[in-house]
Amino acid sequence: MSKRQIIMVLGAIVVILPFSSFPSGWIEAGIVICGLAVIAIAYSMGPKARSSAHSGDMPFVESKGEPHP
Repeated sequence: MSKRQIIMVLGAIVVILPFSSFPSGWIEAGIVICGLAVIAIAYSMGPKARSSAHSGDMPFVESKGEPHP
Protein backbone atom coordinates (compact mmCIF):
# COMPACT_ATOMS: atom_id res chain seq x y z
CA MET A 1 0.00 0.00 0.00
CA SER A 2 1.48 3.36 -1.00
CA LYS A 3 1.77 6.30 1.36
CA ARG A 4 -0.87 8.16 -0.63
CA GLN A 5 -3.33 5.29 -0.20
CA ILE A 6 -2.61 5.12 3.53
CA ILE A 7 -3.35 8.83 3.90
CA MET A 8 -6.62 8.36 1.98
CA VAL A 9 -7.66 5.50 4.29
CA LEU A 10 -6.75 7.53 7.39
CA GLY A 11 -8.82 10.43 6.05
CA ALA A 12 -11.79 8.14 5.51
CA ILE A 13 -11.46 6.85 9.07
CA VAL A 14 -11.43 10.41 10.43
CA VAL A 15 -14.61 11.19 8.45
CA ILE A 16 -16.42 8.03 9.62
CA LEU A 17 -15.36 7.99 13.29
CA PRO A 18 -17.60 10.83 14.56
CA PHE A 19 -20.68 9.02 13.22
CA SER A 20 -19.79 5.66 14.74
CA SER A 21 -21.25 4.27 17.94
CA PHE A 22 -17.92 4.09 19.78
CA PRO A 23 -17.54 5.98 23.07
CA SER A 24 -16.38 9.57 22.62
CA GLY A 25 -13.02 8.85 24.24
CA TRP A 26 -12.28 6.17 21.65
CA ILE A 27 -13.33 8.47 18.83
CA GLU A 28 -11.04 11.25 20.05
CA ALA A 29 -8.16 8.80 20.48
CA GLY A 30 -8.73 7.42 16.97
CA ILE A 31 -8.68 10.89 15.45
CA VAL A 32 -5.47 11.77 17.32
CA ILE A 33 -3.81 8.51 16.24
CA CYS A 34 -4.81 9.09 12.60
CA GLY A 35 -3.48 12.64 12.76
CA LEU A 36 -0.16 11.49 14.19
CA ALA A 37 0.09 8.83 11.48
CA VAL A 38 -0.48 11.44 8.75
CA ILE A 39 2.22 13.64 10.30
CA ALA A 40 4.65 10.71 10.43
CA ILE A 41 3.97 9.77 6.80
CA ALA A 42 4.38 13.37 5.63
CA TYR A 43 7.65 13.65 7.55
CA SER A 44 8.95 10.39 6.08
CA MET A 45 8.30 11.61 2.54
CA GLY A 46 11.09 14.16 2.84
CA PRO A 47 11.15 17.86 2.03
CA LYS A 48 11.12 17.39 -1.75
CA ALA A 49 7.78 15.54 -1.78
CA ARG A 50 6.20 17.92 0.76
CA SER A 51 7.05 21.02 -1.28
CA SER A 52 5.27 20.76 -4.61
CA ALA A 53 5.95 24.42 -5.41
CA HIS A 54 9.67 23.70 -5.67
CA SER A 55 9.44 20.30 -7.31
CA GLY A 56 11.49 21.33 -10.33
CA ASP A 57 8.92 20.08 -12.83
CA MET A 58 8.34 23.55 -14.23
CA PRO A 59 11.32 25.87 -13.85
CA PHE A 60 10.73 29.59 -13.58
CA VAL A 61 11.32 31.44 -16.87
CA GLU A 62 11.12 35.21 -16.91
CA SER A 63 9.09 36.71 -19.72
CA LYS A 64 11.24 38.50 -22.30
CA GLY A 65 8.37 39.95 -24.31
CA GLU A 66 7.05 43.47 -24.16
CA PRO A 67 4.86 44.37 -21.15
CA HIS A 68 1.11 44.47 -21.61
CA PRO A 69 -0.49 47.95 -21.48
